[in-house]
Amino acid sequence: MKTIKWADLKAKMSPEAQARAAERTRELEHELRLNEIRRARGLAQATIADALDITQSEVSRLERRTDLYISTLRRFIEAMNGELVLVARFPDGDNIEIRLDEPAEVPLTDITATLASLRDKGHAIGEPYLDGRNGRMHVLVDGRALTYEQARLLAGGVDLDSGAVEERSAPPR
Repeated sequence: MKTIKWADLKAKMSPEAQARAAERTRELEHELRLNEIRRARGLAQATIADALDITQSEVSRLERRTDLYISTLRRFIEAMNGELVLVARFPDGDNIEIRLDEPAEVPLTDITATLASLRDKGHAIGEPYLDGRNGRMHVLVDGRALTYEQARLLAGGVDLDSGAVEERSAPPR
């Protein structure tokens, strides 16, 4: 494969294309990776790890990832005392901020009812716990860690592996 030098490519570009490339270069100079943001804020990986209740090596792995859940990115930015703002940019020049709501608080009565329903169906239930990595509630059901949302679906008769809904018999008259 033949290597082409940037200077040779640039020489073949129109002045308009060169101007667009220069502008894009200036834009990219303001974009930073997570580790660069953390360093610019004067924070150590250990500080972020403490705030997120994870290990320093997990912070290192997060900083190298190219694909993150938005909730994970939000928590990382908040650990640096920042706020994550997502903006959708459109070709017509519109920039629209995307508001992502925090997951709703689940009332304790709903959690209790869901777990009771699972017990009534013969499932072995462990104590609910919060996952320190994503802040979501989990519960062990038959030895399997499920989110509260999955446990609620299972209690409602949904087979989590197939997505099938169990048939319910008609109530007696």
